Amino acid sequence: MKPLSDRHDEGTPDKAALLRYIDLLKWCDALIFVYPTWWYAMPAILKGWIDRTFLPHSAFTLPTPTSPPPSVVGLVPCLKNIKKVGVVTTYGSSYQVIRYVGDPGRRIIARGLRPLFDAQCTLLWLGMYSCDTASQAKREEFLAEVKAYMREF
Repeated sequence: MKPLSDRHDEGTPDKAALLRYIDLLKWCDALIFVYPTWWYAMPAILKGWIDRTFLPHSAFTLPTPTSPPPSVVGLVPCLKNIKKVGVVTTYGSSYQVIRYVGDPGRRIIARGLRPLFDAQCTLLWLGMYSCDTASQAKREEFLAEVKAYMREF
């Protein structure tokens, strides 16, 4: 499966591939995102995939007088099957710089997507900061940490 590149022509998403991704989102109980953080957020291709697949009536609905209570973002979640979200990412900047700019990638997933899942959905965030200047030993330490957390996840 090619998760982010299913296009039938230049710039137009393949509808069958998108429907397949939506079906997979409705099937799974956990999501794991692995990506490099660029300019404080996820790469555009991942953000585009989220924009194309987390659609009304698939990922959420708008509240009505008879619908269940909306999530904190004001939407009624449709992906309650998802109980866990994990993220493994690298940052070129230090932890302090990422926190200063507000860590937009983390906020998109934690505050934008997670409310569309189960109300008790847990978030595991594993970030390697200052990876551009990290030693080989630090990189291996991070990989060992990822392996240990994912074993339990």
